[in-house]
Amino acid sequence: MTPNQAPFLEPMDDFLPRFEDETRFTMDYSEFVFFLPPQNSEKLESPQEISTLKGYENRLMVKTNLSKKQLGFNILLLALLSIAAGWFGILLNLLTGQTNLALSVFLALPPMGVLILNLVYKNTDIYPGLKIQLKNNTMGYILAFLLFPVLVTITVIVGYLAGFISVDGLVNQGVGSLIGAVVLLFLTDLIKNCLEEFTWRGFFTQHFKNLGTHDLLNHLFTGIIWVFWHIPFWLFLLDKASISAFSSLNTATFILMGSLLLLASSLVFGEIRLLTGSVWPAVILHTSLNAVTIGLLLNSFVSVSPSAELWISPGGNSILMILMVVMVGLGLYFFRTRKKALPLNLQ
Repeated sequence: MTPNQAPFLEPMDDFLPRFEDETRFTMDYSEFVFFLPPQNSEKLESPQEISTLKGYENRLMVKTNLSKKQLGFNILLLALLSIAAGWFGILLNLLTGQTNLALSVFLALPPMGVLILNLVYKNTDIYPGLKIQLKNNTMGYILAFLLFPVLVTITVIVGYLAGFISVDGLVNQGVGSLIGAVVLLFLTDLIKNCLEEFTWRGFFTQHFKNLGTHDLLNHLFTGIIWVFWHIPFWLFLLDKASISAFSSLNTATFILMGSLLLLASSLVFGEIRLLTGSVWPAVILHTSLNAVTIGLLLNSFVSVSPSAELWISPGGNSILMILMVVMVGLGLYFFRTRKKALPLNLQ
């Protein structure tokens, strides 16, 4: 440095890193994590997270929204898988002669598809509402337990007063036997309905909601997929003796009324899902519907005149039951939208 040269003008060449000598230039990237701004109200819980890459790794796990294209693709993919599940089960039944294997495939493929998509999109918000969300939703859970027992009771009373329904079996066997049969069916059917509702109300209702679909169309589209999933089951996998004990309707009418009941139930199940932010009330609704209707008819607690079954059967596949379910579903929809109830919980 010359006498006339200021110290701060001293050449900096000697202070620059020598990239050709890699041992002279190292950098601890963990120090830079401290300067990354928190995202989505994230809090780094410890100094170790600030001084290491752990904080940055945690940010990579923040769930992000799927694009509409991804949502639509997921819906289409799982809908096709669900509809194909029953037919694939029938093919296995024809090849192996094992109906139980066919039923297992029929039930397992849709939730397996949901699981696979969860693994593929593990950092996104496609997870169904598995939180119980009991706080502020007590009435929703009470409704889930009581709705179908009440609707079935109304149907039986109306049918009995009109002379179309006999309750001799209930009188002979007793109310205690009915309660025991319903509770047993509820417990044995619960796991199956968990798998169903995690797919229908957990996956499809959430995806249609995120896609911006109107809520009523959301329930309709989910219900249509649900119906098409059931058709091979009704046609080939459901035990014919059970159908005869449950209903005297011919196959075509049975499938038609069953489809209408599913569409009506999709409205109620979907609304309770949106109202509570959890899939569990829908699981309870689904299980109580099956337990009460099957328990009453298969155990001969009540019997319905064949001429009136289309109109007033407590089995659910009747016009009276379907109309009441639709009325309840619309009531829940107007209550939720007008009162600005809790939004869909995407966690």
